[in-house]
Amino acid sequence: RLVRVVSSTNERMLDGARQLLITLSQIDSVRERNTPECNVLFSNLMRLQPAYANIAGINLDGSIFGSAAPITERGNLTERAYFTEATNRLEASAGTYQFEDVARRSTVNIGYPIFDRHHRLAGVIFGSIDLSWMRSVVTNTDLPPNVSLTLSDSKRVTLFRHPDLEGKYIGRPWEDFYPTRVRTFVERPLDYYLQERAS
Repeated sequence: RLVRVVSSTNERMLDGARQLLITLSQIDSVRERNTPECNVLFSNLMRLQPAYANIAGINLDGSIFGSAAPITERGNLTERAYFTEATNRLEASAGTYQFEDVARRSTVNIGYPIFDRHHRLAGVIFGSIDLSWMRSVVTNTDLPPNVSLTLSDSKRVTLFRHPDLEGKYIGRPWEDFYPTRVRTFVERPLDYYLQERAS
């Protein structure tokens, strides 16, 4: 039941992010990629939406034209799943879950394409959702003895775990604390519990 609650809340968060990005993509300052105005807009939204780790816009060449927070991602942003999917499919697209080592937090990015006044693809706007919201969902839940809830990425690096009062599991691979010889758990993808909804 707890996993289903987390899954349904996660779906609502992603759906809310899609709707927010669709709305932002229609604003003139975003379509024109006006950096000063976008920085102010995105920063104000961040203050109103504490679940976001960042809201930012990316040009087609990978450069940032506006951001509410400093970009900590390494590498070419055009290679990120949310960017390639948004520019190829021309619709909202979720990236992979990821752990930010510098900020010590786990996030998932949602991207949406931006079109200029001539209806040409101009870039991608994305929202980075901080997965720490999960803690508020499960903190007051009493799990049976010796039972934990863990969310990991495709490489089995821990993004969230409950219980984890000291935060010692975040960013570490399963093998560090779940030795194969004593591993007794059910491993399923998050979307096992929910049918993916069209954006």
